[in-house]
Amino acid sequence: MHEPIIVDQVDKDHFRQLVWLYSDLRHKPLTTYPEMVKAALDRDFINLERDLLNHPLCNIHMHFAMLARVIWAEAVLYTLADRETKRKTLLSLRESYREIQRWPKAWRDALGPLFEHWSVVLNEDEEVCRGNA
Repeated sequence: MHEPIIVDQVDKDHFRQLVWLYSDLRHKPLTTYPEMVKAALDRDFINLERDLLNHPLCNIHMHFAMLARVIWAEAVLYTLADRETKRKTLLSLRESYREIQRWPKAWRDALGPLFEHWSVVLNEDEEVCRGNA
């Protein structure tokens, strides 16, 4: 049997602060592609995500928000990658997508729009590969 997680007010306040910082960073307006690349690689985001994942109050909603941001960041950074990295990224995403197809319908429905972009990219890249073969 697992021991209950005992959380004091300091932990609650710390979690609220992390969530507030994360939300603030996530909702900054991005108007140019360089701004999107910078946001995708932002160390503040990465450090906050690490801290949130390690926090005892991190819940499924925060996990979903972080997963959505990672999917978005991969889409932004994909355009900067070399051919081999793109291939590895697409193969990895294909496996992730197949795994997600086994999740409950509500999760599939929520994540579907995030993967639509990748579905288009996969189809386009497969067409390019067939054309080069």
